Amino acid sequence: MKANNLNKIIENFDSDFGMLTIVRGINSKDKEFWALIAIEASKYSEFKIAEEIGNYNLSDYGEILEHGLGKNPPEEILNKFKKI
Repeated sequence: MKANNLNKIIENFDSDFGMLTIVRGINSKDKEFWALIAIEASKYSEFKIAEEIGNYNLSDYGEILEHGLGKNPPEEILNKFKKI
């Protein structure tokens, strides 16, 4: 398989599938935060490594769908994504 074909397959897979994940942590202002992120399938392993190391940019790994301050997302946000 040519590299171009493989790249197209990966791009299509990333646009069609994402790993919906809740991320919790401390932001650059030392405040607790949460974020719901759709991590691109091809970047999930890379994301898990970055998560273990810490100090990474979520948007490098996928689309941030919702975010806010505090430890957990509000129930209405969670309910919205349970329907997906």
